[in-house]
Amino acid sequence: MESYFAYGLLYTICLLVIPAHLASCPDSVYPCECHNVYSSTGHYNGWGFGCTGLWSGEELKDLIHNSDFGNNDERKYFQMYGSPLVKVLENGTFWPLNFEKIELNNDTESPNAMEEIETGAFFGSERDLYRIDASYMNLKLFPFEDLYYFNHLSSLFLQSNNITFVRDLMSTSLRYLYLQMNSITEIPGISMKSLTHFNISMNSLTSLPDHVFWNVAELENLDMSHNPLVSLPPLAFHDLSSIRYMNFSNGLLSEVQPDMWNNTSNMYLREVRLNNNSISVLPTGFFTPGSENDILLDLSNNVIESVQPGAFRAIRSMHIYLENNRLSVLEEESWRYLLQNRVLLHLEGNPFACGCDIAWIVRDHYLFDSVADEPTCITGEKLVDLDANDFTEC
Repeated sequence: MESYFAYGLLYTICLLVIPAHLASCPDSVYPCECHNVYSSTGHYNGWGFGCTGLWSGEELKDLIHNSDFGNNDERKYFQMYGSPLVKVLENGTFWPLNFEKIELNNDTESPNAMEEIETGAFFGSERDLYRIDASYMNLKLFPFEDLYYFNHLSSLFLQSNNITFVRDLMSTSLRYLYLQMNSITEIPGISMKSLTHFNISMNSLTSLPDHVFWNVAELENLDMSHNPLVSLPPLAFHDLSSIRYMNFSNGLLSEVQPDMWNNTSNMYLREVRLNNNSISVLPTGFFTPGSENDILLDLSNNVIESVQPGAFRAIRSMHIYLENNRLSVLEEESWRYLLQNRVLLHLEGNPFACGCDIAWIVRDHYLFDSVADEPTCITGEKLVDLDANDFTEC
C-alpha cells in the first residue's frame, strides 16, 4: 500500500512541477505517437516522437510542420520504423524542431527502405543533435556536406546501406563514424579533429588519397578491412598520434612501403592487422612505430617470401604473426635482432627449406624461446627439433 501511495505522490508532484505545455505531447500526430520521457528518478526529460506506417517523406514533413509542438527548447527524440514506402527524407523535414537524437530505422523485422536524405533534411537541429542512426536501409545519398553545421553531433551510423560516394567529411564534433557494409568506392581527405572511431570496412575502396587522415589526430580505432585496396599511401598514417587499432585485412594489398608505420609520436598503438592480403616483401623500415606496448602485428595468410633486414623495430613482447606465408629461409641479419629482444614470432605454415640459413638459430637454441609456435621444415620436421650437429659444415 505504501509503495502505491509513494508512486501516486511522485506522479502528482510531476504534474504540479512540470508546466502544462511541457508535460504533454502534441495532439493529432497519427500515424505517429508522442510520449513524455522521464528519468529514473521521475524528472521530466522531454518527449519522444515515433512514426510507423508512413506513406511518404512528404507526409512526415507535413505532419511535423502542421502540428503544435509547443516549446522548442524541450529535449526531443525522433524514431521512424516500419515505413518502407518512405524513399526520400526531404530538405527541411524537421524544421523548425530541434531534436537531440534521430533514429530512422530501429525495427529489423519491418525495416525502412529509404534511398535518399536530402541536403538540409536535419536542419533545425544544429544546436543539440548528437546522434543520427540511418543504418540498415537502402540509402544511396546522404548529405555529408551538412555535418559541418552540427556542432554537437558525436555519432553517425550509416552501416548496411548502398552509399557509393562520400564527400566533404568535415566535422568538429563527430567521434563515431560507421560506414561499413556499403558500396563506397572512394573517400576524400578527412578533417574531423574529434573522430575516435572510423569503420569503413566491407566496401569497394581500391585506393586512398595521399593525405586521407590529414586532420584526425584523435583517431583511435580504424577499420578498413574487406576492401579491395591494392596499396596504401606511404605517409597516410604519420599524423595518427593517438591510433590504437588498425585493420586492413582481407584486401588486395600487394606491397607495403618503407616508413609506413614510422611514427615516433604514436605511443598508443596496440594492434595492426594486414592478414589475408597479397603482400610479398617486407622492406627495411616497414614497421617502426614509437609505441612500447605489446603490439600485435598480423601478417598471416599473405604471400611473403622476403623480410629485409630492419623491416621491424624490436619491441619486447611484440607478437608478429607470419603464419601461412611463403618464407623458405630465416636469414640471421633479418631475424636475430628480433629474437634476441624477445619479439614473439608466429611462423607455422611456411615452407622452410631448413638449410644453412637457419644454422645460427639451431646453434643458439635459446632463441627458440621467442618462437611462439612450432614451425616445420618442408620435410615435416619441427625447427626446434633440429640438431646443431647436422649443420657443422655451414
